[in-house]
Formats: sequence, structure tokens, C-alpha cells
Amino acid sequence: MDMHLATIWESVADAIGDEIALIHGDRSVTWHEFDDRSARLATAFAALGLTPGSVVAIDMYNCPEFFEVFYAAIKADFIPTMINYRYREGGSVVDLADDYEDLLAAHEPAPRRARDPQGMMLSYTGGTTGMPKGVMYGMPRLAFQALNTRGLICGIDVDAVAEPVDVAVDLLRGSKRPVVCPASPLMHSTAFTFASLPALTAGGSVATLEMRHFDAPTLLEAFERHRVTATGIVGDAFGRPIVAALDERRAKNQPFDSRRRARSCSPRTAPRPKSGRSASSAR
Repeated sequence: MDMHLATIWESVADAIGDEIALIHGDRSVTWHEFDDRSARLATAFAALGLTPGSVVAIDMYNCPEFFEVFYAAIKADFIPTMINYRYREGGSVVDLADDYEDLLAAHEPAPRRARDPQGMMLSYTGGTTGMPKGVMYGMPRLAFQALNTRGLICGIDVDAVAEPVDVAVDLLRGSKRPVVCPASPLMHSTAFTFASLPALTAGGSVATLEMRHFDAPTLLEAFERHRVTATGIVGDAFGRPIVAALDERRAKNQPFDSRRRARSCSPRTAPRPKSGRSASSAR
């Protein structure tokens, strides 16, 4: 198995290209479109002067383009890194917001290629579980982590060595494709690395929220609308509002299917609130 996410995703796109990969409100992007758009963006980046080893900083809210930029970067052996969109100063910025679609249309898809097995992703952590630091993820490690976490996200018994295409096709045939809705920003590893990447590596979908500030009732509405099977949250800052929103719906006799999986990242489990369930028990 080629332990490179770009190569894995290309094989998934070839196998289940008509299935949905990315969702954002009323917008949806199929696996074929995801692959094609990212390949065109890789060509556009090269035309701007980027070469293998160049760093591509992703300064975006949660949206499909976040994944397209990441995919484009790893397709071409650039080094993607996620930037906190609250930072406003410093660095060289290429603003793609106004002409993103024109940029894609103006370039042909980059051809498939053999990739540097030592490619990497650069992740800056905010210190949720330790001191703030920059972490260099080698591509084999990143791919293994995504493959090894598929079972947790999909709710199936599968190990890291199972072929991605076989898993994706089996999930599709069994109507068990995962749909992940990250509650926290994709710049945070919980939403991106531990929730979204495993879902995509299993041939699933990622549904991003249109809101730019967390709102638990809106999250629950998205769960129902997109039939979300898993989410990623960051401790009680997300867990407690979700529990409160569930309690509010219960009080209004508004049923909610809560048989979903939540992946949380926090330094420790918070004490159980006196009023009821621990936020970490939210599903």
C-alpha cells in the first residue's frame, strides 16, 4: 500500500467518484470533482512559482476549499500547514477568495505522479495537551494515523492495513459511508486530523458548517440534515453546549437521534455537572 494520502485519495476517487466527498450547506462536491479541482489547484500553485517543499499556509474558515487546498498541496509535494484565521499580520498571502473558480478553470489538472515518501504536513498546535509547538507529520505517519482511525470514525472493525479502496467500496455497498461534521475549526487537529482525514480515507464525506462561530443548535440541525454519523469536538467548550441543546430539544419534545460518535480532544475530563450528564458523554 502506498502510504501517501494523495495517492490513497486518488484511488478512492477512481473507485467511487460519483459519491459525495464534501458538503457545505446546499453545496456538495463529489469525489471526482474533489480530485479534479484539487489537481487544477496544484497546477495553479506551480504556476505561481511553488515547487516541491514549498509551504502552503491554509488561512480559512471551515469549507470545502480548505480540503481542496490541502489535497492540492500534498498532490504536488508541497507542505500544507493550517493557520489560525484569527491571526491578521505578517507573511506573504495569495488571496484566492475572489477568483478561486476562475483560477481552477484556467488550469488543467496536474497529472498523477510518484510522490516523495518523505513528504510532510506542518501543524502548529495551540497547546491543548501540552506546550504550544510546531509538529512535522511525515506523510506515512499521517496516512497510517488516518487509516488506523477509520474504524473509530466509521464504527466498524477495520485495521490500518486494510486496502482503502476495498474499505470504501464495502462501506458504500453496505450503506455505511461515514459523514463527519467537524464542530471545531479545521485548523485544530481534532477536526482535521482525527475526524476528517479518517472519514475521507474511508471514502466518506465531510460536512462543514456555514457558521463562523460555534452554535450547538445549528450543529444538531446539520446532523439531521446531512445524516451525520460522527463529529469532532474540543472538550467542554463544545460538549456542554451540545448537551444543553439536546436537553432543550428534549424539553420541547423534539426527538433527536443521538446515536452518533463524538471525538474529543482535551487535557482532562471535566467533572460531572451537578445538573446531569457530563459533557464528555455527548454523542
